[in-house]
Amino acid sequence: MALTLINLRTRSHIGSSALSGFTQGVGYAVACVGPFLFGVLHDATSGWGASFALLGVAVLVLVTGGYQACKPRVLEDSWHAVESRV
Repeated sequence: MALTLINLRTRSHIGSSALSGFTQGVGYAVACVGPFLFGVLHDATSGWGASFALLGVAVLVLVTGGYQACKPRVLEDSWHAVESRV
């Protein structure tokens, strides 16, 4: 679903590939580090509190990102805004 929704935020194949590459790169990096960090926090604190606090922070980040992603805008529009300032 996420891969399909990327196309709703772009107008061209160039924008789609740029956004897809960025989101997949960040997503896979977080997916690799998240479980490892969860376990490290459990071992370091000898409890589950810090690990579940990490999950709470992750949920807040996801909700904030979801809110930003739901705004009606297109990636190429932000590129043109940057180009006009240069």
